[in-house]
Amino acid sequence: MKLFVFTMVCVFLQVSHQNPTGHWTLLPHILVVEAQWDQMPLRCLEQPAELLRKDAKIEDIFWRKDGNEEEQKGNTYMLEESLVGGNFTCHSKDGSLLNHTVVLIQDNETNRRKDENLNCSATNYNGEFLCSWPKLTGLGGKVAFIKARRVSDNYETQCSVDKSGRRWTCSSGQSNFICSVDKKKKRKRKISCRDEQHCPFTEESQHIYITVYVWRKYFYLDNYSKRFLLSEIVKPDKVEIIKTLTFNSSDVCQFRVTQRRTKVVCVRAKDALCDSPWSKWSHI
Repeated sequence: MKLFVFTMVCVFLQVSHQNPTGHWTLLPHILVVEAQWDQMPLRCLEQPAELLRKDAKIEDIFWRKDGNEEEQKGNTYMLEESLVGGNFTCHSKDGSLLNHTVVLIQDNETNRRKDENLNCSATNYNGEFLCSWPKLTGLGGKVAFIKARRVSDNYETQCSVDKSGRRWTCSSGQSNFICSVDKKKKRKRKISCRDEQHCPFTEESQHIYITVYVWRKYFYLDNYSKRFLLSEIVKPDKVEIIKTLTFNSSDVCQFRVTQRRTKVVCVRAKDALCDSPWSKWSHI
């Protein structure tokens, strides 16, 4: 059992690896393109000869971007670097929808600051933890994909989302994570996760690696990642003081009390065996 010390004062979906061509598939019909590229073909139909009516021609296919008709015609649309992301649809001559692809633009991550990644914390060792990411003024954003796994897991991780679009499951041979997006409007930048196969009474040997993909305004895609052990992010709940010098926390604890000033005692807690965060102060 962990020691704390007190002080005072439904279809399975998988994220493809980014390839040398600078684009990859996030989800069906959602294509991610790196911020710098030359040209990239966007195909309407894989086998147009079989899907189009006999009296239709490939040349009759036309394209729309965000509802506005484009000049390019035919089964292939050439994406150029000067174009921003958007919702691309292709249509037959009579206007019928043949296919659609959302193109998201991903910026280069090499210049990202350390404080721009995920911030994760846990209150105990039961396998549950919370993660949040930075707020970008004016860009909004919604969770497009979540992937969580144990780093040394050699099995392929498959992630799925339920019909609500808020509950994600990532499973492999050695781990099973469930993550939920906060429903509250003011907390859209937070998710709660749980490793269903984690045993709180054993020493962790495998780091957790979690990535959250966020769909921003203007069809930009950001991704935020973090690698950690639960022991590195445990931050106990604020200590509940039942009565003077009697404390209730999330685990069996040792404690030490000092007097901050006359008739005021402040208490906080942390894991005594790990370099993890302190809880918030409580005082009486």
